[in-house]
Amino acid sequence: MRETQFIEQNKEKWGEFENILEDEYKDPDKLNDLFIQITDDLSYSRTFYPNRSVRVYLNGLAQSIFHDVHKSPTSPWRAFQHFWLEELPQLYFEARRDMLVAFLVFALALGIGVLSCAMDPDFPEIILGQSYLDMTESNIKNGDPMAVYKQKGMFNMALGITLNNLMVALLTFLTGVFIGMGSVIVLIFNGIMVGVFQYFFVEKGLFLESFLTIWIHGTIEISCIIVAGAAGLTMGRGLAFPDTYARDRAFQLSARRGMKMMIGIAPLIILAGFIEGFLTRYTDTPQIIRALFILISLGFVLSYFMWYPAIKARIGFAAPLYNTDLNPDLNLKINYRSIKRNGEVFTESFLFLRNYFQTIIILVGGVTALYCTAVFLLSPAINEEVFVLPTDLFLYLGDFDDIIFNDQIAALPFIMGLCVMILTTGVNRLMIRDSDKTWPSWSKLGKDLFAALPGTVVLLLLFYAPGGITWLIGSMVFPLALLWIFINQREAGGNPFTGMQRTFALALPQRGRVWALSLILLSTGMFFLGLMHTAVVGFFLDVLTWIVNLPPEKMDQFGIVFMMVLQMFMTFFVFALIIIGMGLLYYTLSGIQDAGDLWEKIGKIGEQRKIRGLERE
Repeated sequence: MRETQFIEQNKEKWGEFENILEDEYKDPDKLNDLFIQITDDLSYSRTFYPNRSVRVYLNGLAQSIFHDVHKSPTSPWRAFQHFWLEELPQLYFEARRDMLVAFLVFALALGIGVLSCAMDPDFPEIILGQSYLDMTESNIKNGDPMAVYKQKGMFNMALGITLNNLMVALLTFLTGVFIGMGSVIVLIFNGIMVGVFQYFFVEKGLFLESFLTIWIHGTIEISCIIVAGAAGLTMGRGLAFPDTYARDRAFQLSARRGMKMMIGIAPLIILAGFIEGFLTRYTDTPQIIRALFILISLGFVLSYFMWYPAIKARIGFAAPLYNTDLNPDLNLKINYRSIKRNGEVFTESFLFLRNYFQTIIILVGGVTALYCTAVFLLSPAINEEVFVLPTDLFLYLGDFDDIIFNDQIAALPFIMGLCVMILTTGVNRLMIRDSDKTWPSWSKLGKDLFAALPGTVVLLLLFYAPGGITWLIGSMVFPLALLWIFINQREAGGNPFTGMQRTFALALPQRGRVWALSLILLSTGMFFLGLMHTAVVGFFLDVLTWIVNLPPEKMDQFGIVFMMVLQMFMTFFVFALIIIGMGLLYYTLSGIQDAGDLWEKIGKIGEQRKIRGLERE
């Protein structure tokens, strides 16, 4: 067939295809059929008109179709609506038993707190601490019993409370990995504390004032903690009762559902922090207004988490929840050419970690040894002033900048920077080895390390900045800095400006995808860091003290060194996991931007052979 005849025969079809692509609302099934037809025409043109413009035209048309096939068939606003109005209510409805259990556990614990205070006058001191009780007693004598909500500036108070509540909710959820029992324990602890707190004011004859003040923000705040507990129970139930799934797959599914439930309460936790920081302090507001505000908050919570999901269940949800989007076998190799959702990237991060576990552990152990050895050699003494040893996860996160910037060790930022450069470069080279099936040249190692320097400097500055800036702006800049390191090493040839331009080009159009995955990875990392502050670590330390026979003063130093090494190892391990996740996301972002797997598919056109009615590549 002559080229002009080929064009004349198909031009109307191609024109119709272009009109479909320009339409705002596209049928994904039609787009898939469209892609097949266009690639058939492209295959024909590659064979008979390889050097003609029609082949170039069909290449471009196929690429456009590819982009539409692999992006969401709905607009971002419609996807947003579907998540909040369809998917989340369905998740909450299916988790209604877990929500009921979480509520009953919290309510029972609250009752235990009240009863314990009534039976033992010293019980509030055990739970709240003597310093807090003394401060509250002083506020009551001064005629302002709720002065604790007025001590800080509005913004700083709202930010601090929000971060604390996010951490508490996250801890409540993540401890559900212990077959749900961890979430139950955290709910019990928080319920007892709320009961003691409320009873303390009841005993002082301030029930109404305390109720209208505490629950103006507590209605939403406590509800979110209960939902976080339900999310933890959902995750733990998948591990304990896998049903017909393999246990690891059941856990992945339940963890994914629990994480989506946590995403649903995140805006409410921020809202509760805003209310506590900006509104709760106005205790002179008429009681009727505060009571009405509490009722409205309670109505919203009950409506969204209970009534609306029940109504949607009766009339029918728009679509079922999908359980089949996990890889059928974790032994499968990672396909670096395909475009993946965040859930798939998250799953493959652990697959990559498992495949190269020994190498990554050696890499993490190496940078840990480098950091700790340098600190030990440069520190004036081995004590807790030099070695940051927080007693819980929240203090660890708050004091994390001391691990990088310490007044007693001026060279600490340079040491940490070198460790970050080594870790990011090592993971990147492993990923290149896995994707390209060949090791990068060792002669490029120095160049790769240098290419990681600009992104590393940005990461260090994020932790050095004031807390508010670090948490608000840093949370958005952090994943971009990691992508910048990868791109500088992969594409930019070490040119930071070219790398930055490419980073923005890939990440900003998919910023929601980037920040959501970063949040998921950071949340998972906090769970691993939280393991350091469990009784298990203390048990092993006690065992080591029995084995190691040292004088008492030396034993204290031994404990400090042990905890420091463990702390840094877990920190670098978590960082390695985050690097892996963002590195895998880089391939997806590149695929969306450049359509790399399209060209691979097009290149295989014409290689298929039919044998007995079956196609074989």
